[in-house]
Amino acid sequence: MSEHVMSQGDGGRHKKSCCLYGCLGLAVVGVLLAVAAGIGGYFVYGKLGDLVEAVTDTEPVALPVVELTPAEQKNLDAKLTALNAALEGPSENKTFELTADELNGLLDSNKELPFGDWVHLSIENGKVTGQVSLPLSETPAAFLGKGRYLNGMGTFDVSIKNGVLRVFLVDATIKGKEIPAEVMQQMGGQNLAQNIKDPKVLALFAKVRDLRVEDDHIVLELQ
Repeated sequence: MSEHVMSQGDGGRHKKSCCLYGCLGLAVVGVLLAVAAGIGGYFVYGKLGDLVEAVTDTEPVALPVVELTPAEQKNLDAKLTALNAALEGPSENKTFELTADELNGLLDSNKELPFGDWVHLSIENGKVTGQVSLPLSETPAAFLGKGRYLNGMGTFDVSIKNGVLRVFLVDATIKGKEIPAEVMQQMGGQNLAQNIKDPKVLALFAKVRDLRVEDDHIVLELQ
């Protein structure tokens, strides 16, 4: 875990804004789990153990570590304070921008789950790439076996329009293997975030008029 985790006080002040962006990180995890299942279903038509072997590893992969400077952390805290105020009630601030480094800082600041150890986000040319090294024991797929890890990477078109999160797969790899064209054809046109049903998450997304990816950052506009 990198050293730029927020203090407990900061975490309390920024709870809603952290949750909002943390949900995006969780969406990446959920999408990669769906991709893994799709790849496994393509390659494996036999035993469950064969499926586990096809899409998981026995060791995690080391993810890049992002270290925010004190000045960068101070700037992020200021953004989160303004965003949290806007989420709580009327505010003149409606538009916010966050870089990939700032998003990774938010994932790293989660007090309940070490998202920063499991997920690394990057943004380039208007696309979000999520690299994941996730212990299956921390997912709904824990029954597949202890000591197994989902190691993968996916590039996505991500947006929120009028409160609805849309995540579309551009390309992905699992265990370093590109997913087959047949799987891409099946999954490429699906909104992979459509199964997010948590009322608290949906209530936060409902406050977002527009979220888009521009060049190397995310632009968020509230209702």
